[in-house]
Amino acid sequence: MNTPNYSPTQPSETEQSADLREVVAMRAYFLSQQADFETGRELDFWLQAETETLASISPAKPKRVRKPRAKKEA
Repeated sequence: MNTPNYSPTQPSETEQSADLREVVAMRAYFLSQQADFETGRELDFWLQAETETLASISPAKPKRVRKPRAKKEA
């Protein structure tokens, strides 16, 4: 039988997704509240909340610094 291998200490992807949606929803609500629940901006608030939330949990990617190339001598 091929059953998924779940660990009691590790939440499943479904649980993680639900938790993430809840955090984004709460942030979107607070953004909307700050804007006095302006109508028609729900998607803007959701996308901003999603961006902020994902940025806060994702490790920052280090910027790659290029070294100057040595000049070839003729």
